[in-house]
Amino acid sequence: MFDCIMPSQLAHRGVAYSSHGIIHFRRQAYKFSQEPLDSNCNCKTCKTYSRAYLHHLIKAKESLGWKLLSIHNLTFYNKLMIQIRRSIMENNFMPFYEKMRNALKSKEKSNL
Repeated sequence: MFDCIMPSQLAHRGVAYSSHGIIHFRRQAYKFSQEPLDSNCNCKTCKTYSRAYLHHLIKAKESLGWKLLSIHNLTFYNKLMIQIRRSIMENNFMPFYEKMRNALKSKEKSNL
């Protein structure tokens, strides 16, 4: 994880992690969505751009889309590591792990 290309490689394929599950921006479900990528994230991507715009960038193969998703994925991973450290220090790692394991391997449910 600490020397991993996964956040940027997934972004290059139009994939982002969110607190609601994995999002595949190549899907048409996000074509008109004005929601932020992740409402629980404070990164520049989530605060500035809609899912529809990110979907457009990914479908058009614009490098800005890959960069914005990389920024978000790296922010997501950094926040996750902070939460993991905190749960270990509070001797609460296993419940945290169980909760996050399910969230990280699920695909976000879209409206379509």
